[in-house]
Amino acid sequence: MDARWSVEVYHREVKQNCGIERCQARTSRAQRKIIFFSLFLRGLNNINVVYLKK
Repeated sequence: MDARWSVEVYHREVKQNCGIERCQARTSRAQRKIIFFSLFLRGLNNINVVYLKK
């Protein structure tokens, strides 16, 4: 898979699974916080999945 396509897939997954598109924050600061914590929780989820598979 080429780099551009993997980035597109990542963005689609983030928007669908983290709920970033449904963000109702109005200020850019609040939007950045929501995006950060959504990605942070997604990363924790990925770590848990890898850990639980062992």
